[in-house]
Amino acid sequence: MLPDLAATVVKHGLLMIRALWLAVRGGRDVPADGKAIHYSGQLRPMMWVFFVLGPLEIALVELAVPWPPLRLVLVVFGVLSALWFLALIATLYKYPHSVDPRRLRLRYCSFFDLRVPVTDIETVSISRRGRSMRRSAEVVDGVLILEVSRATNVSVTLHREHQVDLGLRGRKTAHQVDFWADDPARAVQLIRARIT
Repeated sequence: MLPDLAATVVKHGLLMIRALWLAVRGGRDVPADGKAIHYSGQLRPMMWVFFVLGPLEIALVELAVPWPPLRLVLVVFGVLSALWFLALIATLYKYPHSVDPRRLRLRYCSFFDLRVPVTDIETVSISRRGRSMRRSAEVVDGVLILEVSRATNVSVTLHREHQVDLGLRGRKTAHQVDFWADDPARAVQLIRARIT
């Protein structure tokens, strides 16, 4: 049995490879009867800039490093790093939040995935907050916070507490979820349509 850290790395790696496969096929991980709620509009331009810088680093290594064995290792590492970054970008496009007749699914790339039955949602509203959390998903005082660019703009109150799996940081309970949506008004409308 793999240690927890190794299992987590393998899980994220497989989810990233799946995102690349979805990108090639032109699909995304949203149920057929569900609607996507995008959250990565602010992140994507910055991620593409970093991705474009990868080949420049590879070219610089070719020009600057005189020792062939070291140059080969650095070029291989640069190519793998660029591929990893491309897979990360794919997760932003292919793993959006979503809502369907059964559940609200909240995500952050391949790193976080929470499914809440729509029958457990009490209220949903636009509520912009900035808490500057250190991680993409944290539970603070019973509130799960899923920030993008250090802010949330949709708040979901639950009828009962839910267990939230924070990976290596363990499980915590939350009675409210604050998350970011690129279009908060549409997100609230889509969720309300499922809970009424």
